[in-house]
Amino acid sequence: MKRVTIILGLLVFSLFLTNSLVFGENITVVTGDAPKAVGPYSQGKIIEVGYGKMLFSAGQIAIDPITGKMADNKIALQTDQVMKNLVAILKAADMRSKDVVSVTVYLRRLSDFKEFNLIYGKYFSNNLPARQTIGGVDLPAKALVEVAVVAFKKNQQ
Repeated sequence: MKRVTIILGLLVFSLFLTNSLVFGENITVVTGDAPKAVGPYSQGKIIEVGYGKMLFSAGQIAIDPITGKMADNKIALQTDQVMKNLVAILKAADMRSKDVVSVTVYLRRLSDFKEFNLIYGKYFSNNLPARQTIGGVDLPAKALVEVAVVAFKKNQQ
């Protein structure tokens, strides 16, 4: 009898977890304040979950959304433009930098990491996201840096 009760309890608990984490429809993020997608992808996707929403951004390179041109070939300038693009996508998703939980960074040259990090750090305060950095990659449009984020925001109660 105890086994049946335990199994039923686990089943009810797993149903509770499943229902509280059920994914709603996904929403495409579109903003003119970040570069338009130039291929079969979107600037970002929002997935609604039972207790909030998650944003998955596309990787952003240093394209100015107004001119459509790449920022100068300096890591500091490109990093700043990339982060502005990501902030615009976050804003379009009704989120902010504090909602970012994970960041993936691609650098053409890992030797640019220190300078990249100085600019990147200005966009985050005390709630620092997890981050992974991959160096030595050939990026689109000969970019020096590409960054993608995952963000989470709890529903307002």
